[in-house]
Amino acid sequence: MGALKPDLIDEVMGALKEMNIEVPTDIQCIGVPAVMERKSVVLGSHTGSGKTLAYLLPIVQKMREDEASLGKITKPRRPRTIALCPTRELSEQVYRVPKSVSHHARFRSILVSGGSRIRPHEDSLNNAIDMVVGTPGSFLQHVEEGNIVYGDIAYLVLDEADTMFDRGFGPDIRKFLAPLKQRALKTNDQGFQTVLVTATMTTAVQKLVDEEFQGIEHLRTSALHKKIANARHDFVKLSGSEDKLEALLQVLEPSCAVDHYLSENQVSTVNYHGEVPAEQRVDNLKKFKDEEGDCPTLVCTDLAARGLDLDVDHIDYLHRTGRTARMGAKGKVTSLISRKDQMLAARIDEAMRNNESLEALTNDNVRRDANPNHSR
Repeated sequence: MGALKPDLIDEVMGALKEMNIEVPTDIQCIGVPAVMERKSVVLGSHTGSGKTLAYLLPIVQKMREDEASLGKITKPRRPRTIALCPTRELSEQVYRVPKSVSHHARFRSILVSGGSRIRPHEDSLNNAIDMVVGTPGSFLQHVEEGNIVYGDIAYLVLDEADTMFDRGFGPDIRKFLAPLKQRALKTNDQGFQTVLVTATMTTAVQKLVDEEFQGIEHLRTSALHKKIANARHDFVKLSGSEDKLEALLQVLEPSCAVDHYLSENQVSTVNYHGEVPAEQRVDNLKKFKDEEGDCPTLVCTDLAARGLDLDVDHIDYLHRTGRTARMGAKGKVTSLISRKDQMLAARIDEAMRNNESLEALTNDNVRRDANPNHSR
């Protein structure tokens, strides 16, 4: 794994070899050494850049070192690493990574997430366990049931941290953190290492994170909030009378994705949004990912923007470009631009051509820059 090879033990390197990973991504180059140094960090990088391995590899190695130097052993109900994700689907996706690595690195992980029965989880937690991946609500439920004990937690990961703090997960996260912080105060030590992972980070959320995790270090790749190099971006300007759905049909080929309208026009789709039950969303994602299936189009809301590992050729949404051109693959992004968004689209197009950050670009900001006397 390039420059990281001297820092990683043979067990971890064996897992990477089996996964056909030879060259580290940018976020792995900066994330792995920082986590190895036991720093609490925010890892910011675009979707599909390999953030999960950037924190998992060093955490696995740190657990090995803890066993050797501190005599730590794996115990039932007492995980050493917790990885929390905002949705069941993202939890399942993240969980697949430690499962792959654990074949070589000899550690045991389990998944606890919403939509599943408690009893199978309880049975698994009664066995020795190193790592738990799941949603905050499910994790806290197991704590209340006595299935999970805090005492040995040394590593905490919050995946899609911006969502955790920006969309109603704050109370659950703070409830989860309270016992860890109390333990740290009693021992006069940090007590646990925190890794936050995100593909976007607003100023407001960054302030919340800095308040909650004093002294946490922010690490981000130079590509964060910028155009993805291998994604082609097209802007389709609509006339006042032109319907976005009609324009969408012209953009999409017969084998691609908006639900009822597209279905009526013989375009096969599956749905992914909050009104679809969790288990059905899982099935729909499987249908969408099935290369031999007949549902090559996913119609979704922002729910699908949160870290899901989707290999997409073409997407119609400006700020979700990370769904396509993942891990060096090529992709295409088409944005349908109505008259009210044309000034914003022009500024975004200019920023992408100049390789500038898109982070602060909104309709209000662009109008304000164009007319300093503009007031909301």
